[in-house]
Amino acid sequence: LNGKWDNLSSASLCYLHCCLKMIKMVTGDGHVDYDSTLKQINNLPEPKRHLLAEGLDNCKDEGKSLTDKCEIAYKICKCFYYNNPEAYIIP
Repeated sequence: LNGKWDNLSSASLCYLHCCLKMIKMVTGDGHVDYDSTLKQINNLPEPKRHLLAEGLDNCKDEGKSLTDKCEIAYKICKCFYYNNPEAYIIP
């Protein structure tokens, strides 16, 4: 996405959800699965590990008030991106 978060199609939002689900970052209802995500992050090399763990702490509650899994994924990914664009690794 290269920082272009405006006017994404619903298919793009659902693609983000699919990506998060595949890498075990979200629960069945689409919200952040903190423990599973932290496990995945701990498998990455430094310095990304530290930066993404910080992003997880800052973004774990994104989309909590939403029910649409695709919209939740968008909020999570956007938060991770703006937390540290250089460390962003979600497609």
